[in-house]
Amino acid sequence: MSFKKKSLLLAMFLAVPGVSLAEDGPCPTDCDAVVGDVNRDGWVDVADQVHLAEFLFWGGDLEVCDVLADVNGDDRVDMSDFIYFHHYLWLGGASLVSPLVPGDVNMDGLVDISDLTVLGGIYKSGAELKCEATADVNADCFVDISDIQMLGSYLHRRGREPVLISCR
Repeated sequence: MSFKKKSLLLAMFLAVPGVSLAEDGPCPTDCDAVVGDVNRDGWVDVADQVHLAEFLFWGGDLEVCDVLADVNGDDRVDMSDFIYFHHYLWLGGASLVSPLVPGDVNMDGLVDISDLTVLGGIYKSGAELKCEATADVNADCFVDISDIQMLGSYLHRRGREPVLISCR
């Protein structure tokens, strides 16, 4: 590729505006949300990449605070997400970055003592969890006393870091 063509491509890349997710405050996360499902049809596929391209290049419809379009997890929806998504879909690139934080039981964006308190209260009362994926800190597909023990150990710097997996 000639220098002129490379320069033109770089100029096009830099001219595509991005949207910062942080400008509008914290974005809500849904436990059942799948990062990369930009068009929210339940699948992560080329249709989502097309939807993202329509937003980036032609001003198509996309919720500005949509963490599902921020596939590389940099708190912006821009051309780098399109490229990251392309590598994921077509070239076997790195996996998409989830907005869910393992161990963040109350889903406030932090893993702290309040998560341990909430998890203990839910375990004791049998109340419903906001997000089972973030509460299953030992990744055994069950939320039980061992998750409370592991989260407590992690918070006291004696245990391993919580793990996020899908048990569906």
